[in-house]
Amino acid sequence: MPSTIRRRVPNALLDGSRPTAPSHIDGSATRRMAIVLVTLLGLTHSNPAVAQIEGFTEPHATIDLAATENGVVASILVKEGETVSKGQLLATLDTDVLETTLEVARAQMHSTGKIDAAQADWRSWQSKLDKLRELRTKGHASQTELERAEADCAIAKARLEMAREDQAISALDYKRIEAQLERRRIRSPIDGIVLKVFKDAGEAILPTSPNVLTLVELDPLRARFSVPTPQAASLRPGSSVLVRFPETGRQAIGAVEFVSPVTDAKSGTVPVAVVLPNEHGKYRSGVRCVLEVPPPAGAGGSTSENSANRATAPQKTDGPPGPNRKDNHV
Repeated sequence: MPSTIRRRVPNALLDGSRPTAPSHIDGSATRRMAIVLVTLLGLTHSNPAVAQIEGFTEPHATIDLAATENGVVASILVKEGETVSKGQLLATLDTDVLETTLEVARAQMHSTGKIDAAQADWRSWQSKLDKLRELRTKGHASQTELERAEADCAIAKARLEMAREDQAISALDYKRIEAQLERRRIRSPIDGIVLKVFKDAGEAILPTSPNVLTLVELDPLRARFSVPTPQAASLRPGSSVLVRFPETGRQAIGAVEFVSPVTDAKSGTVPVAVVLPNEHGKYRSGVRCVLEVPPPAGAGGSTSENSANRATAPQKTDGPPGPNRKDNHV
């Protein structure tokens, strides 16, 4: 989308009004957000050359959830537009055969008959070997008989170890089937919203159409802009910027997520992405927004002059995503 640059001074600063912050905000979060907002608005007020770049919002993430195995959809547990949390079960494939196989593996895993029989056999041969050794010392048993008993005892012990190994393999087989069952359960990898459901219960999952549903992450929200190269020079990843929504009159403080190192040769602009807090979905994805970009250094006044021009933060302003996001309403 081509970028447009306009110049504007906030009305709240022109008419001298001083909106106050809501009383429920306090502490260091209020002071930090007030400093960021006052600085940004001070730059706009003291320097009318602040660039206003039009852009649009989009989901922070869009995920097409696909089944990892072929089969028939057993159930769809969500609807389009429903809010889901990370790890929530969204859909399942048919699991009848695997569940039966799992029961067999569980029985084999807990079976101890082979181990008990092998252990009893080994103890019997060990007892015989001990008696033959005693008889051999007294000359009542031949060396051949002793060696044969030693071999039989070793074989019995090996059979006991094999029984134990078989039980361990059964336990691993049980875990393998459990993993296969889990692969037939589709869970949400994010906290988001169901945008589209592609399958209904009873439909087949094929290699050509594995997608079951689409999720979007709207908190935080991402805004994309094409910023002219001179203005982009003042932006750094992690820095705070002011984003306005003309249609609703809202504004938010976001964090610069990405500044492309390459300027588009055709438009002379730099792709920039900004992350915005979007608790409770107050901002829509796909709408127009405006990024306030300070002028390049040396153009339109010094930083000290701008920071000296402080104003009270206007209402309807939200802070950048972070641990104190719930206190970022100024």
